[in-house]
Amino acid sequence: MKRYVLGLLTAALCIPIAVGCSRETEVTGRERAEMLAMAAPVADRLLSGFNRGDYPSFSKDFDEAMKQGLSDKVFVQTRDLLLSKIGRYRSRGAADVSREGPRIIVRYAADFEKERGVSVRLVFTKYPSGYLVSGLWFDSPKLRH
Repeated sequence: MKRYVLGLLTAALCIPIAVGCSRETEVTGRERAEMLAMAAPVADRLLSGFNRGDYPSFSKDFDEAMKQGLSDKVFVQTRDLLLSKIGRYRSRGAADVSREGPRIIVRYAADFEKERGVSVRLVFTKYPSGYLVSGLWFDSPKLRH
């Protein structure tokens, strides 16, 4: 059962992203500041929604593919597994920002109750309405065991 839930976690949080042969390049300067200003409230809303078990808040900034891949039911199962391994979200530190093709990737080192330095990776894709989350990963030693 544990392997099934871990597989479900991986499938839910690692929504495939077609990236072709593009490579990540660091975003710096003014563009980095703009991307962080856009990403910070999204990350805060998502992680706060995670803590409260509030799927509408957690998924508010997801694109349609993310909403389909990480449904309310999958969110509950995934959240339960994450809570058992790393606990509730506490805070996040500075972020790295990069670009991979048309996507913006923002990585935070976040502290949770049971583990510090959890990597939270958000992938943003620009739509006519603005940037939406098209990928989400949590990674840490406790999540890999």
